Amino acid sequence: MLLLYNGNEGYSLEANREEQVHDIQWGIVKRNAARTLRTLTHNADAADALESTPFELWKATNGFGDKFELLYATVPVATYLKLEL
Repeated sequence: MLLLYNGNEGYSLEANREEQVHDIQWGIVKRNAARTLRTLTHNADAADALESTPFELWKATNGFGDKFELLYATVPVATYLKLEL
């Protein structure tokens, strides 16, 4: 697994996927996130990447017992490199 982004520097990079969030709930979150990226941050590229990549939303934990959600996708290396940019 390759980590694309970790917004919490200095914290555990460990992520144990526990339960996938239902597709309907993920669809609502994704739609709202893409709208926010486009309207408030004017970042259409990030919104397009979010919408076009087969991300799944998962509930997860780490070794410290922290609970959080993460986006997970299995993609070809070329797609990963495009997302990294």
